[in-house]
Amino acid sequence: MRRSTIGSIVVLGLFVWAVGVYAEVPDMFVSDPAIAETRGCVVLTEAEQACLAEINAVRVRSGLPKFKVCSVLTQESRAWSAYLAERQVLYHGATAEICAKRTNCGVQAFRIWNHSPPHRAFFFSRADHVGIGVAEGYWTMRAENRQITREVDRGTGRSRSVERSVSVEESERVMERNVEVSRNRNVQRAREVRPLFRFVR
Repeated sequence: MRRSTIGSIVVLGLFVWAVGVYAEVPDMFVSDPAIAETRGCVVLTEAEQACLAEINAVRVRSGLPKFKVCSVLTQESRAWSAYLAERQVLYHGATAEICAKRTNCGVQAFRIWNHSPPHRAFFFSRADHVGIGVAEGYWTMRAENRQITREVDRGTGRSRSVERSVSVEESERVMERNVEVSRNRNVQRAREVRPLFRFVR
């Protein structure tokens, strides 16, 4: 009886903790504008949702995870699209970015990018977060990786989670470095194991 009670309390505590973490995540996409406003999340327009859905479908068919929506990147993308629309020009304002024009339809914007090999390659980026924005027929989509690290607050001495942006190039360098470290570690372990096998023989 006591074990079941303790187990119920633990499960309830984990549930409450999970709800708290969910509520504090700022860059999750929420379709309800009222909820999004209270959480500081971004609300994509129907056209933006349609475009992102098509892109994520391509990623899933290729065995890649779906892009997550970042509110900061979406605001930047919308601002850049508005800038392009105001000046009636089309050029890039960031490295990890694709642009399109002459359509307000999300599916059509996807098709424009999908039929251009350099732009289609963007769909298979190693980035995990994207922002997408349209303004008067001009589209912008930006991508980056976001990492959560632990830092110590000098004032209180307490540890806290800090989310920071990481460029795709930096992320790939980190990944390559981690692979190299793992490979070296495996080689070292193999060298340590070989003498043991000789002894067993």
